[in-house]
Amino acid sequence: MKVWSKQWVMVALLLLSGTLLFAETEKVEDITQRFWDALIKNDLRTAKALTIRSKVEMPSLLKVRLKEVELKDVRMINGRAFVPTKLLFTLPMDAMKDEECQMEFDTELLQVGEKWLIDEIVTMDNYETALHKGMTACTAKVLKEAVGEGREAYEALKKKFNLFEESMEDKVKGWKDSWKNPFDEMKDELPTLPLPDQGDKI
Repeated sequence: MKVWSKQWVMVALLLLSGTLLFAETEKVEDITQRFWDALIKNDLRTAKALTIRSKVEMPSLLKVRLKEVELKDVRMINGRAFVPTKLLFTLPMDAMKDEECQMEFDTELLQVGEKWLIDEIVTMDNYETALHKGMTACTAKVLKEAVGEGREAYEALKKKFNLFEESMEDKVKGWKDSWKNPFDEMKDELPTLPLPDQGDKI
């Protein structure tokens, strides 16, 4: 009976430890989600409450508009958590206000006592580096699309011009033909003069 009791205790401990690990992972993701949701909504108070030093500032680089956050599987190493984070954003420029850009980086958390908190210094450094890359990629994409549209517009214009040239050639040819026929008729109606004999003066 005691053997069964020990086995049940071991099984219970294993299940409990697995549950705690799962809950811990979920908590990290939940904190990360709440942190970025707060920044998306400009709720600085909530964002600060989820950080170690409460010194996080609103991302102000070019005042990009954060739209949505997507998280991937958490990695944990020695009391530190790394959450792969994708942020969707738009730029304030008129030409790109409807263009959805994205950046990817790690949101990093530290275990402080029994809590997981955002390491805002490292995370915001990651954010700014990723934002520069995301802005560059997004701008390059828009420029490429604009050049493509320009090329298409050029080709369309060139095609129209070629059609215009062909049309003009047809018209000129028609004009030549229309003038040619009356002259031919006039030529036929002119009297034929006799050729002079050799030695005759004209």
